[in-house]
Amino acid sequence: MATLTSSEENEFAISLLSGAAGEPNGAHFGLRRVGNTTAWQWVGGQTLTWNFWGSSSCFNGPYPNNLGVGGEMGAMLYKQNCGWVWDDAWPSYNVSESTIMLLIEWSADCNQDGIVDYGQILNGQLPDTNTNNIPDCCEPGNNCCLGDIYVNHIVDGGDLGVLLSEWGVVTPTTRSDLNQDGFVDGADLGRLLANWGPCGG
Repeated sequence: MATLTSSEENEFAISLLSGAAGEPNGAHFGLRRVGNTTAWQWVGGQTLTWNFWGSSSCFNGPYPNNLGVGGEMGAMLYKQNCGWVWDDAWPSYNVSESTIMLLIEWSADCNQDGIVDYGQILNGQLPDTNTNNIPDCCEPGNNCCLGDIYVNHIVDGGDLGVLLSEWGVVTPTTRSDLNQDGFVDGADLGRLLANWGPCGG
């Protein structure tokens, strides 16, 4: 679940909700009420230091109202007179004909290139053929340094030579089909050259 620890992150979350199909009425994120207290913390255990709770001018505000007996989560909701604000809501919160979503934060970087893996899957940079949101290269037995065909943690002339020798239709022994489309061609060559040099940097 996403942690929104600055106004910049909060505005980014609002932009995602505002641009989502069907204009959702809100989304739960990674803030939880601590037991039956008035304290709130992030799901990772971090203390809440910045917030965007709705004020008393918002519909049914101010927030959080801590009316339950604990277990509430933070929710980004669209409120009359205030627009998007934080509210406390039960995980099962739903309003008739409303769309409630989850804000999920992806931070895994299995290939240690400094870029979140899920983003690389979405933009096609890292294939995820089994659609489990883990790049294929990060699965057991695979290599995440795209283009490192020799698996020596560097993409260099040796890898280029193998790719060129395997040019064409993939066979059972082919290792150079970097985009896994069944052919070793210019697309694979481009990926290899884009990753030239030491892996991860």
